[in-house]
Amino acid sequence: MRTQADSSPTLAVRRVRRGYLLRTRGLALLIHLVLIAGSIIVLIPLAWMLSTSLKDPGDVFLFPPKWIPDPVQWGNYQKALTVLRHLRVQRHLERLHGSAHLPPDAV
Repeated sequence: MRTQADSSPTLAVRRVRRGYLLRTRGLALLIHLVLIAGSIIVLIPLAWMLSTSLKDPGDVFLFPPKWIPDPVQWGNYQKALTVLRHLRVQRHLERLHGSAHLPPDAV
């Protein structure tokens, strides 16, 4: 007949389990820290790009840089979409007619 003392893990087994848990938790913590640092490295340029897209053209190259533009220029997106639409139309016309522009010395 087994007693409770016989069925419980020995002290050595408990120490091995605790060491394993500490190593795996430590490794998981290290992996999470590396992933968090990597995501910050990736997100900083994206945040800068968004911030710059909302700035006045004269504020883009200011030093020290301002992360939050004041005032926010939402019209920059309207201008960009208008330019993209015109470029798309121009490319379509160039495909249809060969070239939409004459060289400067042809006039």
